[in-house]
Amino acid sequence: MKGDFSRSTFNKNNYYNDVFMQQGWFLLDSDWDEEVSIVMHYLHSLARDIIGPHGGPKGNLGFEIAESKLLPLDFTIGSGHYYVGGILCELENTVIYRAQPDYPLTKEGKRVLHDSNAKYLVYLDVWEWHITYIEDPSLCDVALGGLDTATRSKIVS
Repeated sequence: MKGDFSRSTFNKNNYYNDVFMQQGWFLLDSDWDEEVSIVMHYLHSLARDIIGPHGGPKGNLGFEIAESKLLPLDFTIGSGHYYVGGILCELENTVIYRAQPDYPLTKEGKRVLHDSNAKYLVYLDVWEWHITYIEDPSLCDVALGGLDTATRSKIVS
C-alpha cells in the first residue's frame, strides 16, 4: 500500500474481535487500522455466510447487463447493489459500459475500444483501491495548510 504506516498487524488467524486503547499509552496508526480490519473482516465474512459467494437484494439487484439503445457497440450496466465474496458493490445510476467510473484505460490514457464482430464475456471484477491525496486532493485539510492526515480505500467494481 502507498502511504506512511508504522506496520500492518491484522491477522485473521488471531481471531481477535476488538482492539482496546489504554489510557496513558501511545496511540499508533497500526492499532486503529487493525480495529478497522477486524470489523471489515467480520462484515465481509457475515455477508459471504448469508448471501453466498455472490448475489444481491431482490428489489435492488445491480449490475444487470443490457444492450445499449443509444450506442450499438456498447451495453449498459444497471444500478443497484451486488455482493462478490462478501464485498458490497454499489452503482447509483445505470451507466454505459465505456462511460463507467474507473473504466480501464490504455497506457496512452485512451478508453479501450471493442470489436463489433467479436463475442465477449462480461464479468464483475472487484478490488480495493487505496486512495491518497494524489488521487483525491479533497483529502488535504485546509486547516492544516493543505496537508493530508489519512488515506482512504474504496471498492472498485
